[in-house]
Amino acid sequence: MQNEGKYRLLSILEILSQHGTEDAPLSSQKINEYLVNEYNIKSQRTTISNDIEILMSFGFDIHKIESTANKYYMRRTLDENDVWLINSVMATSRFVEDDEREELVSKLVRTFVKEERKMCVDCNVGAEARIKDLGKEGRERVRVIDRAIRERRKISFKYFMYDENKEVVIRNSGERYIISPFTVISGKDVCYMVGFCDKGKKLRVFNLARILGVPEILEESAVKQPKSMNFEDCLYSRFSSYNAKLTYVELVCTRNAMDEIIQRFGINVKTSPLEDGAFSIKVKVPVGDEFFGWLFVNADKIKLTAPKDTVAEYEDKLRTAVGNFVKK
Repeated sequence: MQNEGKYRLLSILEILSQHGTEDAPLSSQKINEYLVNEYNIKSQRTTISNDIEILMSFGFDIHKIESTANKYYMRRTLDENDVWLINSVMATSRFVEDDEREELVSKLVRTFVKEERKMCVDCNVGAEARIKDLGKEGRERVRVIDRAIRERRKISFKYFMYDENKEVVIRNSGERYIISPFTVISGKDVCYMVGFCDKGKKLRVFNLARILGVPEILEESAVKQPKSMNFEDCLYSRFSSYNAKLTYVELVCTRNAMDEIIQRFGINVKTSPLEDGAFSIKVKVPVGDEFFGWLFVNADKIKLTAPKDTVAEYEDKLRTAVGNFVKK
């Protein structure tokens, strides 16, 4: 073959980048097997050693482990955890499209061995999750949970709350939760993990900031994720009240409320026209303090009209707030 030497050099470089790691370096014999089986190139072990020396002289970061049969590997500037973090951050960015993220990550992982690539490319972090706000330990929690999701294994962890003295109290009577994790996603400013709880035999949502330490990945296989599962419902929409009840509510809005409505519920929210440019909407929200707080802030342009029990609950909270305010 014309220019066979050049082709062999490039092939050896690709073999080292795709198959050789510090934990599993390649011998000349193993490199020769790859050359024959994947590139249809026949060579001698001494020729391979000389070719590698040439590549090293040109600055390629190839490391040689001297022994009876020398072994080689390429050291990478980024490891798989670095690429996973980059992938996760881009997945949660509103300014990076999915196809742009996939293209960039695919370029990054070309230097990884094939067994590592899936871990780098796969990402089970929802588009709303703000992992940068979690700190180093929080991001490690996300990485471990993401790995458990990919490997379809359960995790265990302790979960805590704060008492009136701001002391940590371990929930679940101090026992570890056993969870089949499905995704990591966030509501407003809080990151959550959605998964199936062994103890309660139901879907649960956990605040990542309340997980003590880093979860442990178990050998036990995870429960299969329901196909009809709606992560947006688990997210509690834009109102992230913990364990709030999802309810369809009707809102009557003035004409100048449209921007706020779109900001909260998206451009595709269905509206019904009323007089003087006003309109009404029916949306599913988690009814809780954050939703009521949002209503109060926008009381001059948005009015809750149904269902009756939710309206009554809101009115009761307003009376309580006024009563607390006028107390002396």
